[in-house]
Amino acid sequence: MGKNMSLNHYLFLYELRDLHRAEERFPDGLWHAMQSVTSVECKDALSKLMDQTLVHAVRLDQVFKLIRVTPVASPCPIMDTLIIKAEQQKATDSHLQNQLMVQVVEEMINYLVGAYVTTHAYASLLPQNTVEHILESSLREKEASSKQFHQLALKSKIQPWKTKAATERPHFTPYQKVQPTRMKRGLEAPLSLT
Repeated sequence: MGKNMSLNHYLFLYELRDLHRAEERFPDGLWHAMQSVTSVECKDALSKLMDQTLVHAVRLDQVFKLIRVTPVASPCPIMDTLIIKAEQQKATDSHLQNQLMVQVVEEMINYLVGAYVTTHAYASLLPQNTVEHILESSLREKEASSKQFHQLALKSKIQPWKTKAATERPHFTPYQKVQPTRMKRGLEAPLSLT
């Protein structure tokens, strides 16, 4: 921490860099989701979100210029994990695939909303109001996107008992007795201590 830097300023910079890393990685996750979905409604929503994300990235660069700090490129483990989740989600049913992608994108958006809320809270403690207003406008747009994808997720809810995957799995009742299995030791006789 610098000599003239307060704790709030330091925490703001830390959160801003984390937000910047996540916002940089978010288009990769959106791209994987766009490749996987088949619904026109989902593709349109993802396309609008991609445009919005590019605007938010420009705003974050503007914030870095205002505070005269260079953003540092480093990994964002949480967003990377969600992107890998988007890459690996595969379903046989196209409706189920759309629902899985909407849920993953909703998780990504919610992570970004949390990052914006934290960064905005620290920005509000600093003397520069311009940065706070820039972050607040991006936060409001991300919250609107979160609500949109939540509604899309609720609308695309499927009935799990009607999917092919549900009929292929064996059905267990909650109170079904399961026979315990004995671990085979390779010896039929009990072990002795001698």
